[in-house]
Amino acid sequence: MEKEKSTGRKVSLVWLFTLPLLGVVHRLFVLLGWLQMGSWLNFIMMLFIPVVWIYIILQETDEPFAPLFFIGFLSGLLVSITELIYWLITREPLGPADTNWSLDDLLGAINQLLLVIFPFIGHIMLGLLTGAIAGFIGKRIVENR
Repeated sequence: MEKEKSTGRKVSLVWLFTLPLLGVVHRLFVLLGWLQMGSWLNFIMMLFIPVVWIYIILQETDEPFAPLFFIGFLSGLLVSITELIYWLITREPLGPADTNWSLDDLLGAINQLLLVIFPFIGHIMLGLLTGAIAGFIGKRIVENR
């Protein structure tokens, strides 16, 4: 017997734009020092967020891969922006303001910028990967219903 076709239910835009905020809240907890990187509580929260995504999206639609992938991307982007804002607020000046710059100052400034650019891209990629894995798991759950 063939499985019935999808009912065509779509995910609400409210869910698509509020579920990624769970990742931002988690990142804020880490930045504020309320959660420690490498702790068990942090690990549990990192696993809990995609499980919540999957649970809510599976209630909304029978085709969960694309919405979960988008939620993962948006979560990674928002976490990256949060990290960038935090860096802009807390960073040290890139060089001496009133004196002449030397090559060492320029290399230090480039180093400081690279320390922000790579995590920015990394958070987006991690969000995409998390969304893809969550989407794949959600798709398998729908197939096994």
